[in-house]
Amino acid sequence: MTEASRTFMVSEVKGDNMSENSDRTNFEAPASSSPIVLEAPLEKKITPAGFWRRFVAALIDGVILVIAILPINAIGTYLGATESFTWMIYSNLVSALLSFLYQGYFLTSRNATIGKILLSIKVVRMNHEPIGFKTVVIREVVGKPLSGIILGIGYLMAAFREDKRALHDLLAETQVVEA
Repeated sequence: MTEASRTFMVSEVKGDNMSENSDRTNFEAPASSSPIVLEAPLEKKITPAGFWRRFVAALIDGVILVIAILPINAIGTYLGATESFTWMIYSNLVSALLSFLYQGYFLTSRNATIGKILLSIKVVRMNHEPIGFKTVVIREVVGKPLSGIILGIGYLMAAFREDKRALHDLLAETQVVEA
């Protein structure tokens, strides 16, 4: 870099033309042996998680939830209430609530449930930001029941779509990606 290229001239314009005696101010750029290079941060390549990794993660989460729900069912069996319709409703509501709390806590705090963490995948919004509580509600309370109620086709969409998104991902504007 030459000395001339490091000196910048700023001239004050008076009227339509610049006079020879106008005020000029010199600004010196710092002399350095190497030019300053600004680099853009490298973007990490986002890879959608495959269907089978998602499936195995869901199985792991299912086993964890069954283990958590067993004590509730054991209490019902001990009390002899497992045959009543009221107990069945109570047991299903508690199971659904426990599942939502499990999914909600892990997805909002770590972007992944234990099963997803073990398989190195996570759930993010489409702009790759972490998901919040509202997104978890749409995905888990609205989207997943819809994915299952249509004969599981909503879940199977992840196996056949190029972006590997299931119906609940489309509704909540999320995607499951490699962590």
